[in-house]
Amino acid sequence: MSSICFDISRHLRNNTEMTSTPYIANDLSGLLIKSIEHYSINAKDIRQELSRFQKNTNSRLGYERWCSYISRLGELSNNPCIGIDIGELLEPSFCGVLGHLALSCGTLAEAFARFARYQQLLYEGAGEISIVGDKYRFCWTREHVEVFDTQQSDEILLVGLLRLAKHLSGKDFLKPYRVGFMHSPPNYAPKYEASLGSNIEYDQPQVFVEFTVDLLSSPISDRNPMLVSLLDQQAEALLRALPNKSEFDIALRKSVIICLQNGTPSLGVISKALNISSRTLHRRLEERCLNFGSLLQKIRQELAIQYLREKQLSIIEISFLLGYSEQSAFSRAFKQWTGKTPGKFL
Repeated sequence: MSSICFDISRHLRNNTEMTSTPYIANDLSGLLIKSIEHYSINAKDIRQELSRFQKNTNSRLGYERWCSYISRLGELSNNPCIGIDIGELLEPSFCGVLGHLALSCGTLAEAFARFARYQQLLYEGAGEISIVGDKYRFCWTREHVEVFDTQQSDEILLVGLLRLAKHLSGKDFLKPYRVGFMHSPPNYAPKYEASLGSNIEYDQPQVFVEFTVDLLSSPISDRNPMLVSLLDQQAEALLRALPNKSEFDIALRKSVIICLQNGTPSLGVISKALNISSRTLHRRLEERCLNFGSLLQKIRQELAIQYLREKQLSIIEISFLLGYSEQSAFSRAFKQWTGKTPGKFL
């Protein structure tokens, strides 16, 4: 893997206990708008609603409403396969910061591990990634499936994920090893094969897709490290502000900033990134009257303030980029630092 901090074992699980209907990211509303335009669907009211929603970068679309929009677009276009067709239009630009992160990765495996880490930026439901033998297995639980129909949304999820994999790898022939749906085979089931291959299972307890490990070793064909460049710029700005900075101080803070993308970094992760032992890192921190926890929080605070001032990222995106598993945890921490919530800071 190309990232010095990438460790698949730390990101295999990303489960969220769902106590209510989950939400869909603002960015994905653009996918439905593109579908309306691309397929010439007469859905002016839906388009206007989505456009208004899209203007608020910190808003989230309720999953039930998301599913109802998809269903309505299918009715208006007289297209029962609307979920498949919308999924085929998915591209990184509709995935917000997660799309940029995927484009900055070295391989599909690394990109999908980032997906596991940041998937709640797109969808707050419960998801899991595991490695079984020589297969990567991505699966999602639908606790609300009996309340409203999620079939078309599930089709967008799997077809869209495959479309992203093809886009990232440059391999249009790419197919998964196996996929599974919770619904029974629809009348148009044969159409799945063009996007998802022929190994499809129905009436499963979870929605899932499996890839072979060797397939996910494929390099990203059109790597665009735009977000990494942005993060590097933030790191350099913070480093320049360091008083009496040494080469070690610069390397330490830069490693912490980079590794925050993969979650909360530990002393061991940072020492490995610096190519020194944990004991040596601990000693050097003590020499500077620092401890790792306070240093981590200080860097998070500085980055959070800078991200908010630049207004390029939503609050939930900032939360995940700073290594928080939930926006609420970031908001609590930020209020402790500044006395204000992120939304009221500026």
